[in-house]
Amino acid sequence: MRHLSTITKPEKSWKLITVFLGYDPIGRKHKLVSIPLNKTSDECRVLTLGSDQESWRMVKTNYNHRPLCNRISYECINGVLYYRACFDRKEDVIMSFDVRSEKFRMIKLKWDDFDGTGILITYKGRLACSMVDYADHGLSLTLWTLKDAERHDWSPINFPEAPYHPNDQRLKTAFSFSGITDAGEFVYVPSDFRQSFYVMYYDPKRKTRHIVEFKGIANDEFRLKHRLGNRRVFNIFTVPNHIESLTSLCNT
Repeated sequence: MRHLSTITKPEKSWKLITVFLGYDPIGRKHKLVSIPLNKTSDECRVLTLGSDQESWRMVKTNYNHRPLCNRISYECINGVLYYRACFDRKEDVIMSFDVRSEKFRMIKLKWDDFDGTGILITYKGRLACSMVDYADHGLSLTLWTLKDAERHDWSPINFPEAPYHPNDQRLKTAFSFSGITDAGEFVYVPSDFRQSFYVMYYDPKRKTRHIVEFKGIANDEFRLKHRLGNRRVFNIFTVPNHIESLTSLCNT
């Protein structure tokens, strides 16, 4: 829509916050969920975007927890927002937030905790947590998929042929796992880039891969404007299953 909105801070007493974006496919509403980041809390603030009264509301989470915030710490699947959190100051858990009913649930893990490379992704319409499998032949990928949130039921799927941190000597690029497309291809992105970069797709069934080059992201004009010089640009955000919307065309 190319429209920017300024959102007020939800709570003045909160010094550090994290904000998650959720979508309710039934009510067709987007909601922001804001939680304090530097302390444990049993409440949050919720804002419904596009409503007549755009104001933050206090919602009880019923669980005293602290979210673990980074760019790979949450997913929204079928109207449910999932994010990583620390419960009781020591236990790693997954928190879920039903965007429509605004109810929270704590989901326990079947493994001890996340390692530094684990991320939350969508796999075949379900929440999945990626983990590194330290096998004899190198780092492979294991996905723990959520079968039943109420029973904390997780099921592991191992992909021994899918490396977690592949290296391409020809391109001189080190890739890291970023997500999975609806077609089942694993997406790998570089940890940093300059004027151009590569994205690698791996098909675990066919055991094939293809590489796509992206050009002109951080060109000279971009670098001059943002005072980057020759420094590297970090954090490549990927949306594996992006779909272009034609809504604006239909409304004209």
